[in-house]
Amino acid sequence: MIKGILEKNIGLAALCALFFAVGIPLGYLFFEQTQNILMPVLEELKDLATRETKLETAEYIFLNNYKVCLYLLLAGTLILPTFLMMLANGFVIGFVAKLIENKDLGLIFFMKGITAHGVFELPAIFISAAMGLRIGIAFLTPDKGRFLQEALILSSAIFGMLAAAALGAYTTWTSPAVILLLAFSALMLVLYARNEKRRKMLHQSIREAALIHFAVVIPLLVIAAFVEVFVSAVLVAQG
Repeated sequence: MIKGILEKNIGLAALCALFFAVGIPLGYLFFEQTQNILMPVLEELKDLATRETKLETAEYIFLNNYKVCLYLLLAGTLILPTFLMMLANGFVIGFVAKLIENKDLGLIFFMKGITAHGVFELPAIFISAAMGLRIGIAFLTPDKGRFLQEALILSSAIFGMLAAAALGAYTTWTSPAVILLLAFSALMLVLYARNEKRRKMLHQSIREAALIHFAVVIPLLVIAAFVEVFVSAVLVAQG
């Protein structure tokens, strides 16, 4: 069953990997333009990951990567954020590659730092993103028999959320107008989700995502965290 679910979503995972790959050269090329933004972030992450014991460091790395996978799982329901997150993660890898090059540490040093744990961590990230996208596709795919009606309902919900976001940015999120718009959007989404066929697809996608999350993603992240601490870190320390 797990194998079948993974095979069904391999195309989406590959698409996520493609966006990740596109982000890598962008991070490398735009190093100068973004270093003032990303360097403080990387320094903060380095400080946060520094723990008294290797076990505590592995625990922090696992929890941090786990949060990323959860975000991707949730972001997939809206489709676009998933691809933006994939680009951003690839961008950071490219940025780090350029940073290491500027320090004359070489490509081998860079590969030592990411390869050993990356073979476990990256598949977990791509799979999480793919499962989130599958949920989003199940929710957003219109019923062919009611295409115009459902397209109108979904468009109204999206318009309401965008209008609420714009209005909330200029006023307050608790203003009556914002609350009314959000309530309207929620009502439209409820009406949209009432389709029996879509509800079955959505429930199936959520069940499959939960199964893959616990059976595949979490084990991969646990392995990646320990490999990063006990293998990658040793290889980097050796120079």
